[in-house]
Amino acid sequence: MRDMAPEPYRERVFEERDELIRRAERLHKFTKTPAFSALPAEEQNAMLVQYAAMSAYRDALETRIILWRRASGAPPYDLAGS
Repeated sequence: MRDMAPEPYRERVFEERDELIRRAERLHKFTKTPAFSALPAEEQNAMLVQYAAMSAYRDALETRIILWRRASGAPPYDLAGS
């Protein structure tokens, strides 16, 4: 998919989306640990809000990718980035 979006800003969107997915996955895994459970409730809540924001941001980036794919005639559902 990257070949249909050669512009540098589009490449940055793919890279940012990929990094965001990795970070969100790490945060999500952490929320399932005893260390997370040991945190004060306010900090737990802040981390869950952070995860939700990361998910919303990922969705926004993926929407942009889908729009680019649609404009190029490619199937809009392949978000693999390659």
